[in-house]
Amino acid sequence: MEKKYTTTAVNDTKIRDTTRIEGGMELKMTSPLRDTSGSNPEQTIGIAWATCFNMTLKQILNAKGLDTDSKVSVEVNLMKEGVGYYFEMIATVAIDGMSLEDTDYYADLAHHRCPVSKLISSNPHVHVKSETY
Repeated sequence: MEKKYTTTAVNDTKIRDTTRIEGGMELKMTSPLRDTSGSNPEQTIGIAWATCFNMTLKQILNAKGLDTDSKVSVEVNLMKEGVGYYFEMIATVAIDGMSLEDTDYYADLAHHRCPVSKLISSNPHVHVKSETY
């Protein structure tokens, strides 16, 4: 295996409510259960999956000679479970001018190739569905 890219995200209690990328951006972070400004883990995992999934989908479509618009929206729900929490994640895929059956096909291909999907797909609370564009 060949490493193509590395980044490091750091959340340090000395810099309260901030997560940063070493040598890059900083995000003010907060809990979704608090009424304070800032991003939260639910938003950042949603952004990561939606971006990775749609970029993978576009690569597959382009390789098939299909130059069309696509959209992946990710709903992330923080679910209460006993004394803890878990994420339920639902990706909804739409491809302009494509039937639901074909969208399902390409969404499945992209879900199996997207690195974030590979990371989370064994979770029983992760789902992918299609809709018209």
